[in-house]
Amino acid sequence: MNESILEFEVKRMLERMEDENFTSRMLSNFESLSFDEEFWSRGPAYVLLPYGLELTGYPPAKKFSKRLKGDKNLHHYKVSGGNVVSAVSLNEKGRVVDVEVFFQESENCFSIRFDNDHLPVSSTELYTLEGKVDFAIRVDIDGDYWAYKYFYEGGKVVKMLANASNSPPNIEIYVEYEIEKLSGLYFLKDARKVYLYGG
Repeated sequence: MNESILEFEVKRMLERMEDENFTSRMLSNFESLSFDEEFWSRGPAYVLLPYGLELTGYPPAKKFSKRLKGDKNLHHYKVSGGNVVSAVSLNEKGRVVDVEVFFQESENCFSIRFDNDHLPVSSTELYTLEGKVDFAIRVDIDGDYWAYKYFYEGGKVVKMLANASNSPPNIEIYVEYEIEKLSGLYFLKDARKVYLYGG
């Protein structure tokens, strides 16, 4: 993955998060979002980054079409036209921890996550090619980033090329499936599989 392109993307996304006029508009959109569907979960059920939850070692939480009883660790998602447009996360005390607003730009998509003081925490962007996610990047407000290039076979992701601010460059992460369901994510170390998820 080209280092100069990564540097450009990180700088651009940081500048956008630091643009108070832009982030204020994003938050205003959050207050007035229209949606045609919503779901809840006990823990994170969706992130914009493909396999983003599994890369942390955890599967997405189960989705429910009706609000769950109690606010502890509740996550609430609103959907419009099949795309998630907002996410609200509550902590173990039932208090709002952060909100995330999603915006579709033609075939591409980005989001900004805000803390409970309405300050930007992170941003994620997806770039698609021929209807498939080609590249995705998350940037935190402190400049840390995680970027992934996706490779496909038979319409399924089989490999990701990962670059992050806190790890060696161009790590190949392989994707395993059990029938059609994701079952494992791993990288190779001394010809041995090291699983990030599943296995």
